[in-house]
Amino acid sequence: SKVLLPIFSQLAQDKEILQRGDDNEIVISTMDLNQNPRVPTRLMVRGSPTILLLSKSNDDQGVLYKYNNSKGRDYASIKEFVLGGFVNEPARIAPPKPSQIEYWLKTAKAVTKKVKESAQGKHGTQGYIIGVGGFAVLFAIFAFLFVLCVLSCFRSSTKTIKVPSKED
Repeated sequence: SKVLLPIFSQLAQDKEILQRGDDNEIVISTMDLNQNPRVPTRLMVRGSPTILLLSKSNDDQGVLYKYNNSKGRDYASIKEFVLGGFVNEPARIAPPKPSQIEYWLKTAKAVTKKVKESAQGKHGTQGYIIGVGGFAVLFAIFAFLFVLCVLSCFRSSTKTIKVPSKED
């Protein structure tokens, strides 16, 4: 969010944050999720802006903390979260980078969910039309894949058998 960019710029220049030792290094950054479409899937980001803190634990496994937006989106609240307030939030192990298959499966699941919501009319009349069209496209894709599987199975199970002639 453009509203948070000045706050993150201030945090990146804050003397208290900059004076942290190497063991507690803090890096402030923003990310354009449109330019990095795999990140929201990996980190389970559902909306923008989302403020996350990634911390290393003793076993080098990352721990992820999500900022509670109800605490406010002001400089003081976010700074307090960055400097240690994150320990009061639920922690979860940071997910490793997904394989290509995992990425495409999660993406397909997210698309299917959006199409279902649209078909249920949760996104207005246009969403309903898109949802019905999306279901038609998904059905066509699955039907095509099913036909390919059936044909490949049929081809592999047919064999040419030479029938002996009367002369043999």
